[in-house]
Amino acid sequence: MSSLSIALMGAALIVLCFICYFIFRFVRSTLQHWFNPFKSGKRYRCKVIRVYDGDTITVQRFNLRRSTTSIRMAYIDAPELKQSYGNESRETLQKLVLGRWVKVNVVQKDKYGRCVSEISYRGKNINELMIKQGAAWAYADYIRPTQRKTALLALQNDAKQKKRGLWKSGRNQSPQDYRKKTA
Repeated sequence: MSSLSIALMGAALIVLCFICYFIFRFVRSTLQHWFNPFKSGKRYRCKVIRVYDGDTITVQRFNLRRSTTSIRMAYIDAPELKQSYGNESRETLQKLVLGRWVKVNVVQKDKYGRCVSEISYRGKNINELMIKQGAAWAYADYIRPTQRKTALLALQNDAKQKKRGLWKSGRNQSPQDYRKKTA
């Protein structure tokens, strides 16, 4: 064999390696797209299979894997289960979404791996509805768009004035303060 044919074989091997690498990347990204449960900034239709508390649900997506994931509802903070009005908040959310097909708009992922999302059912924003019914606080620390924050705080103030849900009693402790005291 001449040195020229060895060089050609080496070059062909390098080209073959590059082709294999790009095929592998394409197949990997395609499979991730099909099997990856949820991505930030995307919307999905999902069935609510569990309501953990007033601001956390588990949903199942209709894809190849039937992916399930925990969803933390964006912009709201519901009472903890051991806190006053905690069970009522969970029951309110169960009545609104449990067993139903909802639209999940993933805002981001939190430090626990949950998808922080806005939930809607039949055109109604469930996050807003929870605040409006007095079943949750507007989580002002985490609401970024100023207009959005203003609108949600207005819903909360309306619920307070009309003494809906958790606002019926005069002694309310925010879940954030409750978690600090019990930690």
